Amino acid sequence: MVVAPKSTLGNWMNEIKRFCPVLRAVKFLGNPDEGSYICEELLFAGKFDVCVTSFEMAIKEKSALRRFSWRYIIIDEAYRIKNENSLPSKTMRLYSTNYQLLITGTPL
Repeated sequence: MVVAPKSTLGNWMNEIKRFCPVLRAVKFLGNPDEGSYICEELLFAGKFDVCVTSFEMAIKEKSALRRFSWRYIIIDEAYRIKNENSLPSKTMRLYSTNYQLLITGTPL
């Protein structure tokens, strides 16, 4: 799973297509109807390899995303989880994962 700011999700999708075209990437973003469709139709084990989502969706749809045991969680702009008492930080710690990669241009 890749968690990033909304403004960079399109770039993440483009880079995945460019460098790993065999991966089946799902962009998990949208209004409640689109989110429901993605949860019901696309977010099933074996139907995708990478889920690219925003911090807001990771917080709002944590019940849907917690169904999975993620091998990797990549957190772009990881300064947003610097404060361990913040909602994004608490939510990211709820997810089951083997590895986390924190990416930021801001010194932590």
